Amino acid sequence: MVPRHTHSASARGEEADGDEELSFDPTLSNGPRPQRTQSGSLGAQNHIPARDPLLSDPSTVRANDSSSDQPPVNVTFPQNMMAACIQFLQAQSQQAAQKLEYMRRREEREERESRQRMEVDRVREEREAAEWEFKKQSADLTQKSKLATEVLGNPVVDPSVKQAAGDYLKRLFTTD
Repeated sequence: MVPRHTHSASARGEEADGDEELSFDPTLSNGPRPQRTQSGSLGAQNHIPARDPLLSDPSTVRANDSSSDQPPVNVTFPQNMMAACIQFLQAQSQQAAQKLEYMRRREEREERESRQRMEVDRVREEREAAEWEFKKQSADLTQKSKLATEVLGNPVVDPSVKQAAGDYLKRLFTTD
């Protein structure tokens, strides 16, 4: 839609007081291009006569019915209303951009925290596996040394087995 300034005061035959109004023509679809005219210098080229008394009042909007012989609907807005709408859209756009930035930062923070948690979990699991392996070896060593001690203390055991148990205990205590 292309905004087009009209002067409703001059269109109604009243004297212009300097207020500008914007009119939108939905048939022009080349994108928004405001065309400003000064209300103080109303010449024939700047004056757009109203075809309908309903269109000359900026607060009146006429709906387009489905019949094809009707001209397209022209809606006229006061300049301050357009400025307020533009300001609202800018604020809404800025808020959406801030929200997007906040969500992006939150996503980055959550990803970073997730990686840190995964790293901490991995280190903890490695430490627990190493501790479990150490405890297993320690328990096996304790069990074997107890068995060797029992073999040495048993008088019924063959002297060659006692010799092997004694050698095992010597190797065990000399390597520590």
